[in-house]
Amino acid sequence: MLARLLRSIRSRGISLTLQRALTYHRHYLYEECPRIASLLFQVRRAFERLRGMRSEGIVELKDLTVIGSNRAHSSRYEPTRARVFLNILRSLEINYPEWVFADLGSGMGRTLLLAAQFPFHEVVGVEFAVELHEIAVRNVRRFATRRRACSRIVPVCADAAEWELPRGKTLIYLYNPFDEKVMTQVVANIERALRQHARDVQVIYVSPQHHEVFERSSMLRSVRSTDLYAVYRYP
Repeated sequence: MLARLLRSIRSRGISLTLQRALTYHRHYLYEECPRIASLLFQVRRAFERLRGMRSEGIVELKDLTVIGSNRAHSSRYEPTRARVFLNILRSLEINYPEWVFADLGSGMGRTLLLAAQFPFHEVVGVEFAVELHEIAVRNVRRFATRRRACSRIVPVCADAAEWELPRGKTLIYLYNPFDEKVMTQVVANIERALRQHARDVQVIYVSPQHHEVFERSSMLRSVRSTDLYAVYRYP
């Protein structure tokens, strides 16, 4: 265990090693302490039922129907923590109505509903698991209009590796959705789109386990790095 810890610190640094350790212990809670995990899950699910929505719970991809051939390169569904997400968006120095928000690996659509509380020009969710996408569509339909600051929420069932960047200013959100292979393809798609039509782009990468893919980019530069997430942007 100590040897693994030292190797992780040498290759990833202390901050990312601590983040991975916290992620492991959260997974350990669900896998080894099912009674506690079940209680926490039921409390959160009851709260969502009151709102007529569903986004809680960890879902393995092996039992889902997916678009494309990248099932083996994607992570299981785990919802974004709302407080962390909202704090990140509030910290950005952008004029929201000028930007499209896009979540790659949007799952059941929790981030879409949270992002729609900001006045983005449009909120887009890209999810390749058909069943999760269908839940996201239902959640969007049930989302109270009075709570929206963004009127256009668009869930899309597609493979993020094939997704085309909008032509306007775009804020991309990633919650550790896939491995290095797909992340490399996503970054290549972003770079190709920028060469074809330059525009402002920012990427929020939470639990950045493959941050080296962005660090190799000749176009995206790091503007923020914390224990929980990293932010990259162009120009």
